Amino acid sequence: MPRSDDHRSECSLRPAPCPLPRNYLFRQTSDFEPRVAVSHANSPDPVCGQAACGGDATVIGRLRGRVLELAGTAAVIDVQGVGYEVELTAAAAAALAGHAGEAQLFIHHLVREDAQTLYGFATVAERDLFRTLIRMNGVGPKLGIAILGVLSPAELAQAVANADSAAISRAPGVGARTAKRLILELRDRLDDFEPIAEAPSVPGSPASEAVLALVALGYRRTEAAQVVDEVAHEGATVEVLVRDALRRMGSAA
Repeated sequence: MPRSDDHRSECSLRPAPCPLPRNYLFRQTSDFEPRVAVSHANSPDPVCGQAACGGDATVIGRLRGRVLELAGTAAVIDVQGVGYEVELTAAAAAALAGHAGEAQLFIHHLVREDAQTLYGFATVAERDLFRTLIRMNGVGPKLGIAILGVLSPAELAQAVANADSAAISRAPGVGARTAKRLILELRDRLDDFEPIAEAPSVPGSPASEAVLALVALGYRRTEAAQVVDEVAHEGATVEVLVRDALRRMGSAA
């Protein structure tokens, strides 16, 4: 919906200019397809996005609605007829896969001058950790999502506590130097995230190698470790453990 000349003049005379000039309600039309759907509290004008061109923008913190589309780690959530495009973590995407009825996502709403992006998380803890990560020097949203794609909050807390840079550097885009720096910077910032309680694995054992193989196939480490532990038996090779674990997870899907 184009902004009228009168409205532009009114905005230009206000002391607080409109900070979100591209904030439109997301309804599929031939005129535009904005990236996300956002509405503003007490705002009669969805084009300006502010109440009388001077109000505070509404920040989206949670979405509950029907899953319209799910492609990899991107989804469109229908909330009362408005479609919200959301970038997801691997855990959130897995939670939405095959979901019937309403789904819930916890949201980090990133607002920039040229775009707005919604990042969706399966849990509040996951969202909080994402917000902690993107406060780190050199860690943007893309890298934060990548780290959460291979490590849950508890697993990252354990990796930091154990100074396990190898675990963190499994995330795409995270090298050994970045992983070591993150360990130093995060050491005093993860008090709210408890490390996972599990018996230490024996490096090079068939079970640990099987877990790593499953993680490489896209499974979460906690899930892989649990299933490998369930199917493990004396004398089992890595290949047997991976095969049996895949069967177990496939039958549970």
